[in-house]
Amino acid sequence: MEMELIRQYGFKMASLYADKVVYAQPRGYSSEYLQLLQSRQEFWRNIAQLPSDSPHWQVVKKYFQLISDPKASQVEIRTLYKFLEETIKLHANVS
Repeated sequence: MEMELIRQYGFKMASLYADKVVYAQPRGYSSEYLQLLQSRQEFWRNIAQLPSDSPHWQVVKKYFQLISDPKASQVEIRTLYKFLEETIKLHANVS
């Protein structure tokens, strides 16, 4: 999958989670749920804003290949997602 498509997907997912936050706040959802939504919004925004020369693109591309593979197990997908999430979080804190 090309970087530009992944960026578009990342911005779309960030927007989706931002909408969920806006919807959930006035309805009294728990603060833990709101934090989860906000962290996912930030995660996808960070993916969309990765520099083109970032070494993290290999992991991002691997994740997208895995979710596109019908033979991939949910455990594999979740494990790679968690790894990607931590990698992107560390990258965002360093930048």
